[in-house]
Amino acid sequence: MRLPRIKTPDRVTTYHIRARISGPRRWYPLQKQVVRSFIIRCVNRFLKLYFCRLVELDIMGTHIHLIVRFEPYRKLSRRELHRRARA
Repeated sequence: MRLPRIKTPDRVTTYHIRARISGPRRWYPLQKQVVRSFIIRCVNRFLKLYFCRLVELDIMGTHIHLIVRFEPYRKLSRRELHRRARA
């Protein structure tokens, strides 16, 4: 079991994020170019929406690793949130 992450909303914070896919042995769905492109598009969308910067992205056969650096928390207007969501 992993330890809870330490949240520091008042300063820049870096997280290592990992996601794994379960399936039969020797099944590597993330090696397909169409899937990799989809993951990259999703990551780019979230980077625009949230105040973060991608440091590293590794897409392996059955899992991905991201190192993401988040900016300190700040309030946004509703207008800014809508602008970011449409970007």
